[in-house]
Amino acid sequence: MAERTISEEELRNMLAKLQRYQASAEAYQQEIVLMDASIRASDNAIHVFDRLEDVKDSREVLVPIGAGAYIHASITSDQILMELGAGISAEKSVEEARQSLVKRKDQMGKMLDRLRKDLDEINKEMQNLQLKVSQYG
Repeated sequence: MAERTISEEELRNMLAKLQRYQASAEAYQQEIVLMDASIRASDNAIHVFDRLEDVKDSREVLVPIGAGAYIHASITSDQILMELGAGISAEKSVEEARQSLVKRKDQMGKMLDRLRKDLDEINKEMQNLQLKVSQYG
């Protein structure tokens, strides 16, 4: 059986395709990191909503302002101001806000699963292409 040879142009095309796969994989990895951070932020907010019942009487809380610093604050309303998107916000009850975040978190979890699945497919394609390139290159 004769070995198949490929032209330099075919090899260049395979290498260019491999670079596109690598760029796509990096973009997917960045998107996964951002999505994972959003899910963690939602978890943190849900946890805070769950704890709001504990401060009903005192209404005094510490609010993180960054760099490990906190300020004392008073909760003056039972309403939560939530971003809806496109710069629009709405007031919701604690339970409505919690339910919205749980729903949003579930949607992000599904998107994260899809991103990971797509990244796995890209990685498989890259491995196959790398094998071909190594055979001919």
